Amino acid sequence: MDFMRDGGAVMWVMVASAIATLAVAATRPRGGRPVVLLAGAILAIAEGLLGMAFGMQAVAAHYTRFPDHAGAIAEGLRELSNNGILGAALAVALGGGALLARARLAPTNTPASAVV
Repeated sequence: MDFMRDGGAVMWVMVASAIATLAVAATRPRGGRPVVLLAGAILAIAEGLLGMAFGMQAVAAHYTRFPDHAGAIAEGLRELSNNGILGAALAVALGGGALLARARLAPTNTPASAVV
């Protein structure tokens, strides 16, 4: 839970977006699922970058309040990196799901090079 708390509010936005992506993909016909999952993967990357940017802004604005400036910056960078970790993990999961969903659409007797 510290992982989520340290990363800030954008972490919860990423989780909600991933759940929403899965819900939307589940309601689409099989042919539409890979695109929805891919869009969710791209969104997760963008949200991770946004969370990291917000974190960098917060660190830059407040590190001088602490007696150990370098320590405050290091701690802030550790916390904001959680956004990148979660964003990348969700992108890998959703992107992998898109690949699997797309592979299931391919006929089994067609060479892989013909499936585009």
